[in-house]
Amino acid sequence: MADSGSVRKGDLRFAVDSRLLFELGERLVARKSVALAELVKNSYDADATKAVVRLHNVTKEHGQITVEDNGAGMTPPMIKKTWMRIATDDKDRNPVSIIYGRPRAGA
Repeated sequence: MADSGSVRKGDLRFAVDSRLLFELGERLVARKSVALAELVKNSYDADATKAVVRLHNVTKEHGQITVEDNGAGMTPPMIKKTWMRIATDDKDRNPVSIIYGRPRAGA
């Protein structure tokens, strides 16, 4: 039996590999139409008044979808705190958008 005093508080942390993000993405956004809807919802959540969706060779293997908007964007601290954190509760704590007070729609 291991010595219970050999692990100090704060020494143990979960670690994940990048494959987890792929797995989550595949399971949560299995259809391409759902992925596109999520990108447009992100524009809405960023208080965009304009969003342009461009489809580039989408019927081919390396097709591309681009969504451009005039939304508020994210600062580096916001990216670190919310976007880079899996399963953040940010949308529960901040249920409306900053500028227009819109209910946040994205996942």
